[in-house]
This record gives sequence, structure tokens and C-alpha cells, in this order.
Amino acid sequence: MFKFTPSLRLNVLRVRQFASQHPEKWLFEESEYIYQVKVDNLPVNDTTSSSSFLRIMGMCSIKKAPKWTYAYVNLKTEQEAIDAVNRLTGLEFKNEILSANYTRISREECEEKYEIKRKKTQQELENDTRTSHQMIADQVTPLYKMPYDEQLTQKNKINAKSLFRMKRKIAKIRCLPKERIHQITWAFNNTKNSLCEFLDPIGSPIVNGYRNKCNFTIGNDNNGEVTVGFQLGRYVNGHTTVLGSSQSVAVSDHAKRIAKAMEDYVKASVHDVYTMVTKKGTWRSISVRTQRSGEAMINIQINISDIAVEEIEKEKIKLTEFWREFQEKETDIKLKTVLFNTSFVGTKREYKDEKWDILIGDGYIHEDMMGLKFRISNEAFFQVNTPAAEKLFEKCAEWCTLDSKKKPVLLDICCGTGVIGLTMAKSVSRVIGIDCDEQAIKDAHVNAKLNNITNVEYLSGKIEDCDTIFSVKSDEIIAIVDPPR
Repeated sequence: MFKFTPSLRLNVLRVRQFASQHPEKWLFEESEYIYQVKVDNLPVNDTTSSSSFLRIMGMCSIKKAPKWTYAYVNLKTEQEAIDAVNRLTGLEFKNEILSANYTRISREECEEKYEIKRKKTQQELENDTRTSHQMIADQVTPLYKMPYDEQLTQKNKINAKSLFRMKRKIAKIRCLPKERIHQITWAFNNTKNSLCEFLDPIGSPIVNGYRNKCNFTIGNDNNGEVTVGFQLGRYVNGHTTVLGSSQSVAVSDHAKRIAKAMEDYVKASVHDVYTMVTKKGTWRSISVRTQRSGEAMINIQINISDIAVEEIEKEKIKLTEFWREFQEKETDIKLKTVLFNTSFVGTKREYKDEKWDILIGDGYIHEDMMGLKFRISNEAFFQVNTPAAEKLFEKCAEWCTLDSKKKPVLLDICCGTGVIGLTMAKSVSRVIGIDCDEQAIKDAHVNAKLNNITNVEYLSGKIEDCDTIFSVKSDEIIAIVDPPR
């Protein structure tokens, strides 16, 4: 097996640090060419781990689509490309042996390729007879024209097909030891099309304005006007246009009003919006959480590579004053937290070194669910549809009540901020939650304390490395798994 030495890890950190500090110099820095390495035999539908592996190997500019069995890595010199090919060729990753080769690409070729996509996209937009609101609706909520009952039926069919495909893939597994093959014998049963009994879907109690979190892009619309909304398609396909969300059926009224206020602020700003074409400009995005409790959180992100430090400090003061005035006018929105994110540096965002300042509040908001109160931090996952999540958790609790005389131990796998386990704590003897996100586990501890729930235990780490989970002794043990996508 390949092991990463401390010296290699240090080089990787130096490469990533250079890329973050000098994004405009990272590619085409020393010549008019880049060198593109193609890495073959990567797993399908595993973009995250493939990209992480390549980053650990010292690569920064990586492109890997879910359906690809390969990835592209852009490097600035031919020697780096040669070194990368030598380093990657023959390595084993996910039970496959990697191979790699490289080609030279000129700046002109890259620009021509993008320009072709941009012109094609522009032509399609010019020929499109839909209104801007219809375009966004078709992209963000593609089934919005369909009655909700029909939406549920269609989604149910899609889920059934997905489970059937999963069953077929499991049936093809041949690498299990003989003593464990009995675990998948059910997959060879051809009389059923899915992995399990397939019940009718449970609809959401609300179908309009249900999203409590929205990530808005700050950009320009078809007419070049500053807009805070959704990007119309992917940049890689030539899309840069941003259209407003004022008529989006999924976005809450509070979020729409916050987005409009941010749009007005940026229009009056002396700083430009960020554009992916030139990698220039300041204003990039705004993330908005508007919970059913009435509390709201705003996280504004800028591109720090195109603005002086002194100007950043001035904007922080201006933004603080602006949102305080907003709160005074919009009294029905409890603006509890405003964050200012400075982790984006022109071409990429350093997720491992998240940097943000608290302009207003303490960095948290709260949500009410099933008689409990939950603290939500900026990076924590929380169900985007609170009433629908309550229906989901109620059904989980119903299924977990196997014997009213015996209270089982509940294993909350990938527990996040502890929502599922805490809502079921009164129905079980003990809750053990585990998640690899340390911040989520901190939130889970806080949420247990907020609600005076004492029969819970939370652990930070990977499930496969947690001895506590595998040593639990009880007549009844129930596990709920809610992994990230």
C-alpha cells in the first residue's frame, strides 16, 4: 500500500497554500501552456474521495464528474506533469490500479473552448421564449407545474428504480468471504424488484416557501444588472447569468426579502460583483437560513483577492450598520446572526481553513421541532424542510417502537447535530450518536443540554473506528443511518 510521508504532506500543504494565495498565477504563470494529466481507473460516482486522494498527492486543479472513471488535473509545467504521471501510474486506489498520461494545452485553446460554450449558451438564451422566472423555476423546481400528488408518484417511481439498480449491483458482488456471502443472498431473489417493501410516500405538509436554507449567487442578469439569486446553469457549460428568486415557489418569503436587501446593498457598493470569467470582483454569494422559529442567519462571502484589507474592514462596518437598520424595518424577521466569510481567494475556497467574522449575534440560530429546541451553527447540516422532517422523524419513531415493554438502545449513525436521536430519546433507553464532523458533535451536546435530555452519548469519529458502537450490550438495539449524500 502507498503511504504518505511527512515530507510529501508538507509539500502538499505548500502547493495548496501557494494556489490559495496566488490564484491568478496558478495556471499559465510561467508560460502560455498548461499540462493536463488524465488519471484513469477511478471509481464511478465517487467524486469526493477521488478528488481528496488527488489533492493528497499534491494536485490542486482537479476535474472529476460523477459518471467518469477518470479525472483531469491541470499543472503549470511539463516537469510537474511528468512527475505526476510517474507518481500516479501503478498506484492502487479503491481496488483499481491507476494509469496516467498528459497532454499540453495552450491558453488560447482553453479560451476558445470556453468561448464556444459561452456563445452556444448565449444563443440558446436568446432563442428561449420563457421568462426569467420560468427559467429559474424549471431549473430549481423542475416539477413545479405538476400537481403535488403527481410529483410524489413520479419521485416514488424514481426511487424504486434506484433501489432496483442497487439490488442488481449488490447481487454482482463476488469479493465477499464465503462466511459472509449469506449477508447478500436476498439480492439474488428475482421475485422482487426492490431492496425492501416499498410504501407510498408521505407528502410534505407545506409545498411553497418550505426551504429554510438557500445559497444565493451574487452576479448579473441578462441585462447586466446586479442580481442576487440563482445561477442559470453551470459555469463549465458557459452559464454566468444570475436570475432573481422573487417568484421561486421553494424559497421562503423571509429569504426573498433578505436576498433583495443584499441586492440593493451591492448595487450601491463601489465594489463589483465577482465573475467566474475573469476571476475578478468582490461580491460572490450569500447563504440565508430562515427557520420556522422566525430566527434568521446570513453568511456573506466575498473574493478577498480583489479588495484591499482596509476596504474589507470598511465593508464589515457598513454591512453591520446596514443589517441592523434592516432588522429595525423588517421586525417580523429575527436576524440573529450575520457572518462575513473571507475564505474565497479568487479561484477556490479553502474549506479546511474556513474564515469568517461575526458581524451580528453569536454565530448561531435556533429551530423548534417536535417540542424540542435545536441550535444550528453556520456549517451544520439541518433538514431544509422542518415540517416534512417532523413527519420523517415521527415515522422513524413509530418503526423503532418494537416492544412497548422494552426500550431499545438507539444507535444514531451519522447523527449530525443529534436531531433524530434527541427527538426519539424518550422512546428508547439510551441514544449513542456518532459523526465524523466534530462541530456537529459539539452542536449535538449543546442540543441535548438545551432540552435537558440526559440519556444520550455523542462520539466524534468514523463508525468503523468506534469500539463503543460495537460493544453495546442490550436485548434490543436499533440503528438509524442518515449518511450525507
